[in-house]
Amino acid sequence: LERQRGDLSEGQLMWFGESGVTKQDPSTSEKICDADIARIAGELPVWQIVAQNLGMGSQEITDIEINHRDEADRRNAFLRKWIVKDGSAATYEKLCDVLMTLNQQGAAERIAQRN
Repeated sequence: LERQRGDLSEGQLMWFGESGVTKQDPSTSEKICDADIARIAGELPVWQIVAQNLGMGSQEITDIEINHRDEADRRNAFLRKWIVKDGSAATYEKLCDVLMTLNQQGAAERIAQRN
């Protein structure tokens, strides 16, 4: 990550990662925390495509669709499964990079901004 001074107030820094997403701090390399799953799930576009790009197989995706009726529950279940499967590699940055690859910059920026 690079830090640069932009149009922010004195002393504030913007962070620019490989994905190009601006961040308030470099914490996007941290593992996604359980408390943030619902917020992130609400920002996801078509979660199945995101899941595939994060290495989840078609059977895993089908199992989530069968076992969870509501789309919000499916997005939450997908995130929880990915976090368990990838462990410490399930980071905000990795998710944002996939979203950027899928031309979902707005979602990536909202996920990177943890308040």
